[in-house]
Amino acid sequence: MDLVILLCLALGFIGFNMTIPWAIASDIGGEFTGVVSSWMNTWGQVGAAIMATASAYIGTHYGWNNTLIALVIIAGCGIITTLLIRPETKLA
Repeated sequence: MDLVILLCLALGFIGFNMTIPWAIASDIGGEFTGVVSSWMNTWGQVGAAIMATASAYIGTHYGWNNTLIALVIIAGCGIITTLLIRPETKLA
């Protein structure tokens, strides 16, 4: 039962971090918001496909603790780059 509650909380909190990229795409895209959000989705899916394979490789060859460390490092890089974006500066 505890697992169900934790999964529900985790999936509920995913919605919080999904609003930030869409707001940034709208802010910097201006009239090209569709193009910006398309590129955001494309590279997000590419990254997800690569990390799914890389996670399995890292886990089987170097241990699952190192997989977690790699995922935390990549998430940290994403946080830092998101903080460096200036939404007041439009692309076009």
